[in-house]
Amino acid sequence: MKKHRVLWYSLSMVLFLYAFGSVRAQEPRPIINASLIGKVIDAKTKEPIQGVTVQLEAVTHSVQTDNQGNFQFVTGQKLPFTLIVSFLGYEKKQVVVNSSPTIIALSPISTDLDEVVIVGYGTQKRRDLTGAVATLPEKLLRQPVSSLDQALKGGISGVQVTQTSGQPGGGVSVRIRGGASIQGGNEPLYVIDGFPVYNQTESTGVGSGTPVNPLASISPTDIESIEVLKDAAATAIYGSRGANGVILVTTKKGRAGQVQLNYDGSFGAQNVLKQIEVLNAHDFAILRNEALYDANPNLGAFQYRSQTEIDQLGAGTNWQTEAFRTGKIYNQQLSLSGGAEKVKYYLGANYFDQQGVIVNTNFKRVGFRSNIDANPFDRLQVGANLSINKTYAQIAPTGIVNALLLMPSTATVYDANGAYTLRNPFENIFANPIATLKETTNSSNGLRILGTSFGQYRILKGLQAKVLVGVDLNGRNDKFYLPSYIYEGAGSKGKASLGNLDGTSWLNENTLNYSANTGKHTFNALIGFTQQETKNTIFNAGAENFVTDDLLFNNLQSGSTIVRPSSDSYTWVLHSYLARVNYNFANKYYVSASLRRDGSSRFGADNKWGNFPSIALSWRAANESFFKEAFPGVDDFKIRTSFGTTGNQEIGQYQSLSTLYSLNYLFGNNVVTGFAPQRIPNKNLGWESTVQYDGGFDISLLKNRLQFTVDYYYKKTRDLLLNVEIPWTSGYVRS
Repeated sequence: MKKHRVLWYSLSMVLFLYAFGSVRAQEPRPIINASLIGKVIDAKTKEPIQGVTVQLEAVTHSVQTDNQGNFQFVTGQKLPFTLIVSFLGYEKKQVVVNSSPTIIALSPISTDLDEVVIVGYGTQKRRDLTGAVATLPEKLLRQPVSSLDQALKGGISGVQVTQTSGQPGGGVSVRIRGGASIQGGNEPLYVIDGFPVYNQTESTGVGSGTPVNPLASISPTDIESIEVLKDAAATAIYGSRGANGVILVTTKKGRAGQVQLNYDGSFGAQNVLKQIEVLNAHDFAILRNEALYDANPNLGAFQYRSQTEIDQLGAGTNWQTEAFRTGKIYNQQLSLSGGAEKVKYYLGANYFDQQGVIVNTNFKRVGFRSNIDANPFDRLQVGANLSINKTYAQIAPTGIVNALLLMPSTATVYDANGAYTLRNPFENIFANPIATLKETTNSSNGLRILGTSFGQYRILKGLQAKVLVGVDLNGRNDKFYLPSYIYEGAGSKGKASLGNLDGTSWLNENTLNYSANTGKHTFNALIGFTQQETKNTIFNAGAENFVTDDLLFNNLQSGSTIVRPSSDSYTWVLHSYLARVNYNFANKYYVSASLRRDGSSRFGADNKWGNFPSIALSWRAANESFFKEAFPGVDDFKIRTSFGTTGNQEIGQYQSLSTLYSLNYLFGNNVVTGFAPQRIPNKNLGWESTVQYDGGFDISLLKNRLQFTVDYYYKKTRDLLLNVEIPWTSGYVRS
């Protein structure tokens, strides 16, 4: 039996070796090639490309193509080869080569001139623009900043961005081609997914220090692109709000294809680069002795401190070191996007935490975004964009940095018992900026919900109707408390106040857009009607003289002294009619004209409506038949000129109406509240308008890799609106 088993095992092994040998014999032997020869060409023009880098995968060795696009590798490796081919201006490509010689075609990257940019109420190719429009580079947009306006700094010519405060989440001043008003607003208009937003901070009358930037409630990580409209030809379509330029913000959208889950995180730190040098305790004491002696020499040379005391002082307190710290910045973003041909979606969540370089200051934001686009029918497109952001900020009190610099280094932060020093020996000083900074509660919490939805229907070929509705809900709660154990709160025995802002803005836009192409003629026309209304309600209350500091602002009724409460409410409305026509002939000659008629509740009964026209012309000389022969090194050249009028309605509310303000009157022993006239009515109060001329040219060189834009503009504001003081004897505070 065992012999049969051995025979069977032996026969099986022979059959296996025979089969394995047959399979191996059928495999082709590897081809050994000592040289790989190839050529790289342009996928569109089929012309050879010189200077292309060709590298073997997983090997550092690379070669470059010659003036005929040829390259050659001397190698003993086996085919197939995997090559990595790259060149500036072309898409990087990974190619598997099975034979030699081989031809590799590279596709050029779409140039910026072919890029579609967002303009007012529509889109255009960059090469067709007649106005001055700039796009923020993507790398600048990806900075870990608290607000989108901070990302503009240094990114676009003609746009001046100034950080007005070092407070985390603090305000930024943006000027596009300079200011255009004196008492009116100078900030640009921001249009976020079609919703116009003016970056203005409304005060609740609570707290101190730099207010939080309203734009900080929107996460920059959700933004896909930012376009800046600079001249009147580009901004006149926004009429009464275009005098200071317009910044168009488009958030990220989903794309058809595979579902993508993306995480983007960053961590950073910030420090004060250099402290301001001040006298140390030893030198300050000597200087003060000298100053007192000069003022009254009869009292002797050591009126402040003796030499022995001075020698024991040393460096003293460095108030800047006590207050400054390394501030950490955390930025986290998680997004999910994808979709199919009919429905595309983008979902994102973000967390941002920035610690200030001053202790007890910070800014935090937690947000969620949902963008959905759908084509339920061939002619219908709908979409919805929604962002919800919650912010929290601890703000440094007003003047804290100046207080740090003015405090002498001979003063101390803490006394011998470890409590805050309220009055230092030898110093006529009652304040302690470190105690003020660390113990004052000065916070601002915000919740902003910004959403737009639209429906676009193709009525006929080239004719589309679009309806957009949007809402901006902006709520803020400010909290302030001064404890009784620091100098500022000792007199009031604790001071608490609460402020609340409730803002609601809604928007409705209705537009018709018609486009047609006939031979060399391209035509586009837009007409529309828009309306927007904003209402803000503000309330604050407070109390003083608390029994305990433990409750902070959470129990105002426990304060024995009630601070007089206040409230305010105001509404403004804007109705607009708009029209625009774009025409170009043979992609050479362009004409664009627009007109917007705005009616604002902020102006007098006789001047509520204003007209804001613009016209722009451009000549794309690069498309002329003679141009390529005359200027072979120039890829594109366009000359532009424009003229237009824009307006400014940021003068506050009810300026044209007669208003009253409340006063307290004393009748006998009783205090009675009454009203007195505050402002004289002005039914002729009209628009502040800015006229702007612009001339410039765009030029592209080196296969559109190098691009220049040059502009000259003249900007003049007419009918400036100013408050004129009138005598108090008239019975009015001011006109």
